[in-house]
Amino acid sequence: GAAISRSDSHGEYLAIYRDITGRIRSEQELTTERIYFENLFMNSPLAIALVYDDGVIQRVNESFEKMFGYSSWECVGTNLDDLIAPEEARDDAVKLTRDVAAGAILKTERTRLRKDGSRVDVQINAVSFPVAGGQKVVYAIYQDITERKILDEKIRYFGYHDVLTGLYNNAFLEEELRRLDTSRQLPISLIMADVDNLKLINDAFGHMEGDQLIIEAGEILRSCCRQEDLIARCGGDEFIMILPRTSLLEARSICDRIRQACDRASKGMVPPSIALGVAVKDEVTQDFMQVRKKADDDMYLDKLMRSERSRSAIYSRIVDFLGSDPRRRAHISRLKKLADSFGTFIALRQDEIENLDLLAQFHDIGLMPIPTDVLYREGLLELEEWEDIRKHPERGYHLARNLAPISPVAEDILCHHENFDGSGYPRGLSGDDIPIASRIINLLCAYEVMTGCRSYRQALSPEEALKEIASQAGKQFDPRMAGLFIKLHRTMELEGRLI
Repeated sequence: GAAISRSDSHGEYLAIYRDITGRIRSEQELTTERIYFENLFMNSPLAIALVYDDGVIQRVNESFEKMFGYSSWECVGTNLDDLIAPEEARDDAVKLTRDVAAGAILKTERTRLRKDGSRVDVQINAVSFPVAGGQKVVYAIYQDITERKILDEKIRYFGYHDVLTGLYNNAFLEEELRRLDTSRQLPISLIMADVDNLKLINDAFGHMEGDQLIIEAGEILRSCCRQEDLIARCGGDEFIMILPRTSLLEARSICDRIRQACDRASKGMVPPSIALGVAVKDEVTQDFMQVRKKADDDMYLDKLMRSERSRSAIYSRIVDFLGSDPRRRAHISRLKKLADSFGTFIALRQDEIENLDLLAQFHDIGLMPIPTDVLYREGLLELEEWEDIRKHPERGYHLARNLAPISPVAEDILCHHENFDGSGYPRGLSGDDIPIASRIINLLCAYEVMTGCRSYRQALSPEEALKEIASQAGKQFDPRMAGLFIKLHRTMELEGRLI
């Protein structure tokens, strides 16, 4: 720019120029920054409010309107804390605004209110900066963290809770024991609880049934305790109960209630049976771990006393289960008749015939966890389904050896799918390494299946089945047993009897 003056005597002009390039550039840069700031303010996905230092709203952006449900004209001129702070948190909100206006830099998490009264968890970032007239403006940014809070709460919940039962877990238990270990809580009783024969039930009826048993046991323990008592699942089948200000006599009374509740329970295939042990801490100097060990010892003694009763209940349920399906019941009935006839024909001892009869009834108990639709499916099985079925001799073995009435035939159950030539499973045994009862039941079972009616095929005639047995002698079947079985059939034909 130029400042110009005229000289009267010479008629000349004097011009003075000043370079304002820098000023123009600064003004342009300032304009650019304002445009940038305005775009950032208006288009930010975060809710932003510009607030005077007295808390009155100057401006809000579109994200603020969406988050809190207010239009811009409803916000401007209104006190921010009156607008969105819950009543019980109003004083705290006002203090935060004052602190930021005084120069504090804020980063915190709070709950705020929407126009419809619903609450939203937000992270608040706020700073202040001076404006013309000596005032300060607070720049407050709100980010919705509701989903993160929900996730955090879930993580915190599962960090202290057992997923299956919803009870507390060991991590929470350890913290609470430290909190409760004071003289004010004495006497503190501990009850150790252990679900009887869980592995046996998993083997017999599948892990879903085992899980249901654990859930039911947890519900029983919860229902028999007071609100102030602490119950935690501290292992696969173990629970611990901490009872503040509870005498040994009161704790034993709770144990009685638990046992009565178990006797009444009937949700699953097997009613819950829980071994219980009690100990009490009645002196501050006593070590919790020693008290817990004493409760553990008491529980294991109870477990020994109850074990046979619990296993007897499982055995009864297995017998009921085997008889519950008409197809399975018919297969077992025919197989037992075959076993009696063949055992007598080959001159087995009476105890051997009884064991063969037992094997005929229980040889497939390892199949109990397999869904019925898989067992009787007419089409091809999935590879995983077939592999699961092939495990049933081992499952049956582990089950039988733990149940006294079936334990004499546990090894025979394990081997009843072994073939004479070593092509069977699970161990690929051959010849005389396979127990004689297993070789016999393999043969009799095959005959029963071939001559019995199945939904997916017609039954073979006895002659057709005998030809198949003869063709498999020395392969699937013991050749001597196969020959004797064919001989039995011919003998009974001559006598006019059916096998």
